[in-house]
Amino acid sequence: MPQNLRTPETEAHYQSYLEHKQKGDCYLCTGSTLREFQLWRILQNQYPYDRIVKTHHLIVLKRHTDESGLTVPEYNELYDIKSVLKNDYDMLLENTLKRKSIREHFHIHAIEVADVLP
Repeated sequence: MPQNLRTPETEAHYQSYLEHKQKGDCYLCTGSTLREFQLWRILQNQYPYDRIVKTHHLIVLKRHTDESGLTVPEYNELYDIKSVLKNDYDMLLENTLKRKSIREHFHIHAIEVADVLP
């Protein structure tokens, strides 16, 4: 089993982004929106888990906050979004704190698994 869900090239690109990002930079705040909801939006993940997925989007809160800052309306809309997307993806994945590299902006991974794993 790979230790990293990204290919070496994508992981190197991601690590470069993390090393060079400036204080206040947040791709989850500035990435291009694929689909928009009232409080949330869906983005293409620039650093996908490309060892195992064919589609990797991110469900991102429109405002910059960690999970502890979510409001009841934000939780409620996320629940509704999960219901809307249930046939669009194979899984919705939330990393735990141990694996979460962007802790300050809550997001969930929306994934379609690759047909053939490398």
